[in-house]
Amino acid sequence: MVGYWLIFSLTACIVIIAGYKLAAFGDIIAKQSNIGGTWIGLMFLAVITSLPELVTTMTGGAIDAPQIAIGNALGSNLFNIAIIGVADFLLLGRGPLLLKVSNNHSASGALAILLTAVAMVGMTIGPSGEIFRVGTITLMIISLYTGGMWFLYRLEKKQAVMDIGEELSFPVVPQASSAEEGPEERQDKPVEMSFRRAVLWFALCGALIFGAGVSLIFASNEIAIHTGLSASFVGAIMVAVATSLPELVVAVGAIKLGAYDMIIGNMFGSNMFNIATIFFADMAFRRGAILPAVEQAAPDLLVIGALGIALTTIAVAAIIYRSQRRILGVGVSSILILIVYLISIYIIAT
Repeated sequence: MVGYWLIFSLTACIVIIAGYKLAAFGDIIAKQSNIGGTWIGLMFLAVITSLPELVTTMTGGAIDAPQIAIGNALGSNLFNIAIIGVADFLLLGRGPLLLKVSNNHSASGALAILLTAVAMVGMTIGPSGEIFRVGTITLMIISLYTGGMWFLYRLEKKQAVMDIGEELSFPVVPQASSAEEGPEERQDKPVEMSFRRAVLWFALCGALIFGAGVSLIFASNEIAIHTGLSASFVGAIMVAVATSLPELVVAVGAIKLGAYDMIIGNMFGSNMFNIATIFFADMAFRRGAILPAVEQAAPDLLVIGALGIALTTIAVAAIIYRSQRRILGVGVSSILILIVYLISIYIIAT
């Protein structure tokens, strides 16, 4: 038991360090390319930080533990939205966080809600047919995810073109060149990392997070088993929090960089990808479609899914309505998210 706690602690440290650096390299890539911080978070960071969830969900399907597989996907989404509330507190009175981000995030949040709802339908209607041993509802999920990501990419590119048009309409007065700067200014100016080097370091940090994330999942599973907790609780709380640690660390790093769009893009993107991992779990599952196989655990998992939709709806509503209401410098929506999350944990645990 002590050995598992040691593995958990060491791998958590690796995830913290690599995740913090991942945000910095992602910010450099966003600035030196036409991709943008939102898409970096929505696609690249979301997939990399969700690799532990992918491994866990697929493993749950392979070992005939559908409750842990689906519980991890849905539970991770709960924790990811709670990270938005935590990030707002870390702004130290400079919030609300959701007021600082692009309206386009409302589309990605809505897609995350849709994917979760489809997964919940798959758990309630029972067997609905299979294609190559994969459930039709699961195939619908991966199709919606793929089509949704294409739509979000087009939306982000359109926004980038509009931003460029605004810059051309209102040109910025050029700053003094480096030749006109004094020696002290040139000395204090940080050297920008090259795009290629940033990509290499980004990939390396992603690999470290993946490797450490797998060990983190193993250790947290063993700890949970020795404590005698239920499979649904293990998947939705213990393993979900452990696998979502990369998202939390990346969010902290992005706050220091002021990359707020990257934070929200990462959270909503991770939530979409987490539901998409059910497709891979279904491929590894040997008893037919995985969603109807949750059986007795379905009511618990439906509650978790509904709570995840509620949290995401709060975040999306805050982005759309642009509320400036704060309590002690923290957005009211972020406080509400954390309150609902704590209530969710209580409901799941009891």
